[in-house]
Amino acid sequence: MTFSTLLSLADSLFFALILFPSFAILVSLSFSAEQNWKTKVFRGLVYLGAGLACLMHTHTFAPGFYLDFREVPVALASSFMGTPWGVLIGTALSLYHWLILGQQGAGIASLQLASVVGIAALLRRSKIKIGQSLKQRAVYAALLFVPSSAVLLLNFVRAPQAFSVAAELYVIKVVFSITGFCLWAALVSLARQTVVSNRRYQRLATRDALTGLHNRYAFEEDQPPLSPNHPEARFLLLLDLDHFKRVNDEHGHLYGDQVLKQFSKVLSAHLNERSRAYRVGGEEFAVRLSVKHAEAQHTVQAFTEQLQSALAEVHRKHFSSLNFALTVSGGLVAEGEQAFQRADELLYLAKGAGRNQILAEWQPRPEALPPSPFNDASPGAATIRSLLRFLAEQGSDEPDLPGLLRAAILCVPGAEAGSLSVRDGEEWVVRGEVGYGEALLGVRYTFSQMQNWHGDLEQLQRGQPRLLTGEALQLHSQRDVEPPDIPASVRRIHELKANLLLPIVVQGKVVAELNLDNLHDPAAFSSTSLELAKEFALWAAAVMAAHERRHQHQADQESALLMLGLALETRDGATQGHTRRVVELSSALGQHLALSDEQLGALRQGAYLHDLGKLQVADRVLLKSGPFDAEEEALMQRHVELGTQLAEHFPNVSPDACKIIEFHHERWDGAGYPSGVSGKDIPLLARIFAVADVYDALVSERPYKAEWTPEAAIWEIVAQRGVQFDPEVVDAFVELMDDPQSREPSHWAAVNTAQPHSRTQF
Repeated sequence: MTFSTLLSLADSLFFALILFPSFAILVSLSFSAEQNWKTKVFRGLVYLGAGLACLMHTHTFAPGFYLDFREVPVALASSFMGTPWGVLIGTALSLYHWLILGQQGAGIASLQLASVVGIAALLRRSKIKIGQSLKQRAVYAALLFVPSSAVLLLNFVRAPQAFSVAAELYVIKVVFSITGFCLWAALVSLARQTVVSNRRYQRLATRDALTGLHNRYAFEEDQPPLSPNHPEARFLLLLDLDHFKRVNDEHGHLYGDQVLKQFSKVLSAHLNERSRAYRVGGEEFAVRLSVKHAEAQHTVQAFTEQLQSALAEVHRKHFSSLNFALTVSGGLVAEGEQAFQRADELLYLAKGAGRNQILAEWQPRPEALPPSPFNDASPGAATIRSLLRFLAEQGSDEPDLPGLLRAAILCVPGAEAGSLSVRDGEEWVVRGEVGYGEALLGVRYTFSQMQNWHGDLEQLQRGQPRLLTGEALQLHSQRDVEPPDIPASVRRIHELKANLLLPIVVQGKVVAELNLDNLHDPAAFSSTSLELAKEFALWAAAVMAAHERRHQHQADQESALLMLGLALETRDGATQGHTRRVVELSSALGQHLALSDEQLGALRQGAYLHDLGKLQVADRVLLKSGPFDAEEEALMQRHVELGTQLAEHFPNVSPDACKIIEFHHERWDGAGYPSGVSGKDIPLLARIFAVADVYDALVSERPYKAEWTPEAAIWEIVAQRGVQFDPEVVDAFVELMDDPQSREPSHWAAVNTAQPHSRTQF
């Protein structure tokens, strides 16, 4: 074999080894797309293109002997996509050879392609798979190419004297066909694993673990664009299972979970492919409906009716042990501005109108409630309405209970003193007082004591007011055989002339008790007082329910962020529980620094999402156990920029939380990244979080270091005062950690197994 022949052969082999990875990368591009006929056609065309490229780069090994690797793409197509695709691509290559390149060598080549397809079909039928290891792929490829390439030996029929040439050609073809097949299969397998891994992380962050529906985080992410030119009409339906707490209380939480699962199946079964269902709370669900404009309202109305009928059937088949009907209430609105709020208002209007109904915004509202003194146009009534609205709309986590009590005394004629108690587990605790002194606050009593004080359990649970005056009040007080432990300094029961007790009921459960008192006149409370008291109890229930829903909304958001944070931990290999701990530790440090509620909320959000950008860092870098080289270090540092860009697209994520993601690797001395800012140019929340993040990393075991003691970690934080960290934040941190319990990671999160996985920067 001459030097020029060897050079030409080397060129052909090198071309093949470059060609196969290039086309394998093209195939891998289709894995992230939706799997349908278009992606299959795309892959088929890539395999065909690779075969044609091999065919057009044929090497003349010797007179009458030709070398190319067209059978490798055909073998891959047959193995990955199925025999019909192998037949189709092999036939196309053979026709191209016969019609375009001529008949020379076409017969032997076509026979070899047919052999490859046939052997691949036998392997698939025999359940022999390609495998994941190099050895398994090489064995599979050998089963394909060792027998199929033997077709070359048919050349001996017409040229038996060329045995050595044919043998050389056979060995080269088999070896490089196996090599090319394994290289292609490895790249395709790696790309597929990456896509599967990313989808698994995405599902973990966006799916409800119990029902399999999309979760609140996915609901917030899926906000539809408000385009009047959209080809379909879009609606938002909010649903809430009626009396679900009663299901849990009477039958247990496992039974309640089964109810939620069955309801989720009903929802999914009745949706078209363009609509999507979400679990946005405990027993609360949302559905984004997408239907054709023609008769859109009729279509979605029919959907709600089918849903209610199907739920009744589920109750009959699976939950007949329930002694009450399994029903759902809901609010249905067209997508648009404040769609969630509009649907939520309709949902609770449906609840208040008797439940078991889904109200649409284009339908007439339920009949108005009977006339109420609160509907009076007088300045006093208007003042009361404004005050109650103000109390309901306050953004704090807890309702203003003393303010609610003062509003009741202002509202109800005859009231001049009183107390407000709320449920705390199995007990009741006084949270507001007027006229008795602060010593009354915090007094606890049992439900039986409250029942004794009311006098009628059924009326109490129905939320009916109870009025006692004069001598009847004194006799009733003396009959209380188990009085609450009220301090003597505030005992004024002997001064009471009239007591009006108002149970506050939310969703069938007594959640609070208002005692309105008069200390001078037994006849202070009139019939108007009773009417106003009843109405006020409804308003008070609405205030407390609004705050409960706000609190639940915040809890749902935090749960979604926690799931995303845990998904990031899983991929990054970070110590288990790191996310929970840094959230709680940074929150405690923020409280110690007297941050506002708004700042604390942003701090918690940023702590949950601080490593969000690592979702876009390649596994080869993120999971590397050794030190990074310069290129890898730069890639890893980009997670700050990438995370900030991602978080800015999340609804309801505070801009201050985004700044934590952007700046939490900056240093007080300016030696951090990505911007190198220093001192107070670094946002305060990022400076606070940086201390909490580094402390938790120090006291946690990692593959590249042992865990530090809390004392050593605190000394390291102090050593970095004015270097890496804000001196004022470090001083506050040291004050906070004076409590020995505060130094333990388990103090900041329920989970502290500290299982090391892989390299994590801090």
